Amino acid sequence: MDPPLPPNPTLVSSIEDAIYEEYLPLPDDPESTLPPYEYAAIDAENETRVLILQPAEQFTDALQVELLHRAIAPAIAHYENANLLAYDAVSYCWGASDFFYGLECQRTALKFTHNVDSMLRHFRKRTRALCLWIDAVCINQSDNEEKAQQARRMGPIYARAEKVRVWIGDAKEKDRLPEMAALCRELAVFKKRLQKERWDVRAFCNERNAKEYLDNFLSCPWFRRRWIVQEVLLAHHLTVYCGAIKIPWTQFMSTVKVMGTKELFQPSLSRNAMQSIQNILAFAIQPSSLIELLELYHKTECSDPRDKILSLTGLADQCEDTSPRVTNVLCDIQLDSPIFKIDYDADWVSTYTNFARACANSGSGLEVLNHILYFGSLRYRNTQSPSWITDWSGNKVYHESLPKYSSWYDPISTEHDDISDNHYHCVDVAEQLGLRIPGIIYNPVQCIPAQEEDWRKGHFEC
Repeated sequence: MDPPLPPNPTLVSSIEDAIYEEYLPLPDDPESTLPPYEYAAIDAENETRVLILQPAEQFTDALQVELLHRAIAPAIAHYENANLLAYDAVSYCWGASDFFYGLECQRTALKFTHNVDSMLRHFRKRTRALCLWIDAVCINQSDNEEKAQQARRMGPIYARAEKVRVWIGDAKEKDRLPEMAALCRELAVFKKRLQKERWDVRAFCNERNAKEYLDNFLSCPWFRRRWIVQEVLLAHHLTVYCGAIKIPWTQFMSTVKVMGTKELFQPSLSRNAMQSIQNILAFAIQPSSLIELLELYHKTECSDPRDKILSLTGLADQCEDTSPRVTNVLCDIQLDSPIFKIDYDADWVSTYTNFARACANSGSGLEVLNHILYFGSLRYRNTQSPSWITDWSGNKVYHESLPKYSSWYDPISTEHDDISDNHYHCVDVAEQLGLRIPGIIYNPVQCIPAQEEDWRKGHFEC
């Protein structure tokens, strides 16, 4: 297999950046005479596009690609029979949204960002083409309907990739990436011995300035991006790339698990690095629903508030070949139901409202109410919204749950049999969207405790 360009992994990043910046055209380069690329329509429910990156001898050679339509295979095991082109999916941050025409695609110019430019140059091979799936290029970003359809298929796209390439960004000299890669390799080799002898871990890492390397590395925006959740959980094989350096995901995870131990390094790491560690370690938790994922990854970020929910919906696809990181299919709601569907023409308030309605109607009403405690009501930001709709645009601010449903009534009594299914319904009340909640009347409430802590725990006088 040909190594990625540039061939020397110890290339001084300042020299590389100087070459790179000299080559880059301005966003509206007057010398670009090729017509803009026009996307041909695809069957977005059953097809996607893949990018064929042509080889080149030099890092600074012009990027040349092709976009091909490809069926989304039913499962990885069916590749041989389906005769489909294998591809690597890319997980990355878009970076600054200054698109420019710099990518030659079948005698036309394709728009992309500076971060994608650098990524493609580092991935490019010398003697053979490379097949990639990159959302910013393979999806027509000006077509909201296609974006919605392809977002619905993100699960199969990442689950059926041969490999997921995690692109952190360009390597800067201060990041000390060669040292970080060496640290990951050494910790992977000596992991068992080091985990048994915690004092050896501290000495080992202090001797190599490991905290500084890890802190710089984990402060990269990729680790706080919400879209990576499904991209990592569904991947069968992951490799982390930063400039010309690459680190196997298993080695990187071993490093995070060892150095993320609270008593060793957490107090001295930056806030961004600590948040990145929490996000990474959460990958080991087996999710059971989209509602649970919204709580688990509440501090992850995305530029579009709609994507707080939509970026996780790929995990709800019923794939035959789900990754071992996902033990079951997250089908707590129907993503193609008339109540909730992925729609980039809808605003974020409608997205949150319809998602909450779908959850309530599918039996997750109590979880929806818990999330109002966690995140707050959407009505605080939009006075026209029902009070029971959660504002998922921010971080979790409250960490106690409502009592479990079984504690709301006497388990010996037979009077609650008719509501044992815990079924919530959305209803229209005076042209307002209401939530009908099952319950039993014990006695009228005579007073509500003055202390918020008491009434949140359900301590009322009757």
